[in-house]
Amino acid sequence: RVVCPAPARGRGLVRVQLLSSDQVLSGDGLSFSYIDSPVVTGISPSIGSSDGGTVVMVRGRHMVFDSEGAVCLFGDVETRATVLSTDLLSCTTPAHSAGAF
Repeated sequence: RVVCPAPARGRGLVRVQLLSSDQVLSGDGLSFSYIDSPVVTGISPSIGSSDGGTVVMVRGRHMVFDSEGAVCLFGDVETRATVLSTDLLSCTTPAHSAGAF
């Protein structure tokens, strides 16, 4: 396994190669797409039952996620997010004692 942190750069597609000394170790056709950073612009509703089960809509911009890996955190409790579009996710609140997380 090789881990290569992507350096900062403007949006766009770049070619990716893996090199070792003077050898090219990767095949042709590898690429990486830089996209705009995701921004959350709001959630609705902002209050729900301590029993959990409230569906929270998360609105934003540039929210491009792997639908299997998208999650919401309510305090330190992780719940799976449903990706509805690049600007809308939904998450269901977990049960929690009354009060803020």
